[in-house]
Amino acid sequence: MNTSVQQNQSCQLAAREPLPITEVAPLWRVTQGVLRIDSAPPGEPTRFVRLALPGDVLGVERWAGGADALTCRALIASSVDAVNADDTDMLSILMDTVVVAHQRSREAMELRTGPVSQRLKALLLMFAQGHERQDAAAVECPVPNLADLTRHH
Repeated sequence: MNTSVQQNQSCQLAAREPLPITEVAPLWRVTQGVLRIDSAPPGEPTRFVRLALPGDVLGVERWAGGADALTCRALIASSVDAVNADDTDMLSILMDTVVVAHQRSREAMELRTGPVSQRLKALLLMFAQGHERQDAAAVECPVPNLADLTRHH
């Protein structure tokens, strides 16, 4: 496993690598890359929930007491930073999470409706958001293995 958690609580994930669940940092903010979030109830097949892009906070459901067992896996090389969950920052984090959840729902609908070419373009633009651009004129980004997008674990 290539996961490296540094002293400043940052985690680098290679493509296809799961985000380790830890009690030390139950909340993570995606800083680069794209992660796939799946629901993984014991004894049931996993189900795709959503994609997490830079700026998204992972683990809010668990922090809030949600019972759903979620797993996160990098679709492309990704970085996440631990989020300090002290009381003063949580209101802001929760408000941002609600806004982002609405945005991700809208993006998910763009992936499910319209011509295939439009849906593929929307998906590729999501991955471009997750990748640091060297040149603003050229949009190049890593693309995940298609099996990682469709596979049930």
